[in-house]
Amino acid sequence: MLLINKKFHNYYPVIVIAFCIMIFNSSFVIAQNANKNHGGIIGEVITSDSLPASYVIVTIVENKQSVITNKNGNFYFDKLNNGIYKLLVSGVGIADFLQTAEVNNNNVHVLLKININAKQLEEVIVKTQAQSYTIKNNSSVTRSDIPIQDIPQSIEIVSQQQLKDRQALNLN
Repeated sequence: MLLINKKFHNYYPVIVIAFCIMIFNSSFVIAQNANKNHGGIIGEVITSDSLPASYVIVTIVENKQSVITNKNGNFYFDKLNNGIYKLLVSGVGIADFLQTAEVNNNNVHVLLKININAKQLEEVIVKTQAQSYTIKNNSSVTRSDIPIQDIPQSIEIVSQQQLKDRQALNLN
């Protein structure tokens, strides 16, 4: 046990409690100061006709940190040091758009308006009929009825249609 002077013996519980309160308060102050130099960027990307730009990429140029906007065009960067950041909006079919934002101990709200309308940003679905180059009868290639997968050699069969589609001039 700790050796305590007899005249402070009655004050021992008070000293311990005061010491614990000091430790707790100092850790609380340190935690508050740790967050003082940080903030975040909360933003929204909209099109030229003021509709949300869904699923576009927003990048902080200085640290290469990127996020993708949600379906409402919103994004969020957190735990950023205080300073001025360049935000780059990019995506397929979108001209790069650059805007600055200043983080200063709090979250800053930004609105990024890109120079493209919602109609141009819509999803495009391309459909095509796949061409099949399957050769059903391969007995003329191997001169036997043995299936190709059972022959212990590397064999590649190229159909006449494949040669036409690839515009092959020679076979080497």
